[in-house]
Amino acid sequence: MWALLRSSFVQAEFAHAVLVPAAAAMLVAVLSAVLASRTPHLGRRLALFAIPAAFLAGYFETYRNFTFPPATVLSWLPWFILALVAIDSLPDTTKRGAMAQLARVLASAAAAALLLWPILNHEAWPLALATGVGVTILWALPWAVAGAAGVAQPALASALLVVSLACALAAPLSGSVLLGQFAAALAAALGGSILIARLTRRAAPLEGVPAAIFILSVLLVDLRFYAGAAEGVVAGLFVSIIAGLAGSMAAHRYRLQGSRALGIAVLATLVPATYAIVTAFRLSQAGGGY
Repeated sequence: MWALLRSSFVQAEFAHAVLVPAAAAMLVAVLSAVLASRTPHLGRRLALFAIPAAFLAGYFETYRNFTFPPATVLSWLPWFILALVAIDSLPDTTKRGAMAQLARVLASAAAAALLLWPILNHEAWPLALATGVGVTILWALPWAVAGAAGVAQPALASALLVVSLACALAAPLSGSVLLGQFAAALAAALGGSILIARLTRRAAPLEGVPAAIFILSVLLVDLRFYAGAAEGVVAGLFVSIIAGLAGSMAAHRYRLQGSRALGIAVLATLVPATYAIVTAFRLSQAGGGY
């Protein structure tokens, strides 16, 4: 692992995968925080774009692929993100909230179908249907819960930062340096938003945190079905998302603030995230490593 991290390739890509998305996230987060003090509604709307926009900045800096119709599986990412921003920006009322949750389920189903079609169209339809439904449920459920009330967003952002870093380490060891770069870009986007939220003491820059779960779901589907990552690695990363979400909900439920809320959410993710990294490292060593 250390040889991989010290390689010239990783060092050369650091600016593309980390510095660019972090700068983009902080720029949008600062603007949203400033607007939130004067026009809260407009500041909240702009904050929804901080993490997705920063991730897209890292995506285009690393992959530089924006085509329609998409030519590859990863070419769908920008279009997915545009759809999720539209869904998460729906007004938060009872009626609209129900529509947004339904839209999340439908978007997850459509995204799963598009990503899995090249593989599942060769399988028997019962297996293809069961796989598609299973992936949709695992994809939509945490995204829907994170977008609802009752979640401490700063704690969730910190937990997802840990998961993204774990994915950035596990993906190259599992066979995909590119997915590792995308995970690093997401981690940088989350880190930039968290930093500005702490400095400005406003929650506006973290309004778009649920979008990170959607992006992580895309990366995990690609990592399992196209990079061929072991089930244990992907399961560990997915469980860490659920654990971080549960910790964030507990922090909100018991009205924990500051370091206590962050500590619960982050500690909940560490065990499954560490398991995913260790499993990927062991399998990499068994297969010859990088």
